Amino acid sequence: MEAKGEPEGLAMIVRERNQTRMSARHGGPGNLAGTRDVRQLQARGREDMRRDVNTRAGMLVLVLIGLAFCGVGWTGLTRPDVLMEPVGIVLTDRRTLNEVTATYGGMHFSLGLFFVLSALVGRLRGGGLLAALAFLTGLVSGRITSFVRDGIPEGTGGAIMLGLLAVEMIGALLIVGALLKRRAPAAAAVPSAPPPPPEPLAPGGEVV
Repeated sequence: MEAKGEPEGLAMIVRERNQTRMSARHGGPGNLAGTRDVRQLQARGREDMRRDVNTRAGMLVLVLIGLAFCGVGWTGLTRPDVLMEPVGIVLTDRRTLNEVTATYGGMHFSLGLFFVLSALVGRLRGGGLLAALAFLTGLVSGRITSFVRDGIPEGTGGAIMLGLLAVEMIGALLIVGALLKRRAPAAAAVPSAPPPPPEPLAPGGEVV
């Protein structure tokens, strides 16, 4: 029984000695309180940090883009011929009506609702901004590819296409600005812990 109890007692002594060393290494109870504060700040979730940083910019951009998408989507659902008339697309049969209603109507309207919802729900805001940026970047890259490959349309049609490109580029830049402003302070908000003081030495020169 004594041989069996010896390791348990030795382990308890080792644990208590390690705790004493940790307390001395961090400078006593006062410094330990500061370390706990730093750890609590570092333990805050990313969503909590994002919710506190530049909320208004992300919300405003998402609301504007969401309402614009909802407007396009509603027009595509109710009057697809009116939506396509400015860009010179004539809906001649049920197939084209179906495709335009699905793409410019249903898809745009649902995305608009998602962007507005993302503006109101903090946990969705980052994903909403990234989704809107991906969508607008795809539109911009597609239009530029067509301008390079096919040329810029002449007359009023060309002016409309260039206007759409400008609006889409402005929207993408606004999203990038909101993302940068929202994330930059989050990295600087967590202070670094001070370096621990040297370990105290016993009279014999050994580390306590």
